[in-house]
Amino acid sequence: MKKPVWLRYVLVPQFTDEEQDLHDWAKYVSLFPNVERVDILPFHQMGIHKWEQMGQDYKLADIQPPSNSDILKAENIFKSYGLPV
Repeated sequence: MKKPVWLRYVLVPQFTDEEQDLHDWAKYVSLFPNVERVDILPFHQMGIHKWEQMGQDYKLADIQPPSNSDILKAENIFKSYGLPV
């Protein structure tokens, strides 16, 4: 059964933004013909207050959101494998 699939890629600087990792992920995902859409979700700091309210250490506090050029780089890599971004 070929159910349509929409994928989301969370782009976190220093964790999921390495160029080789982007290529590897895109190459793998491009093998599935039922992928109709890939959304790039840039990391943000909006959830930090939830961690503070729970008294938890937020390990990503020093991570900045990806730049527009970083997002565009990921988008172009995914598109180079024929993925619908």
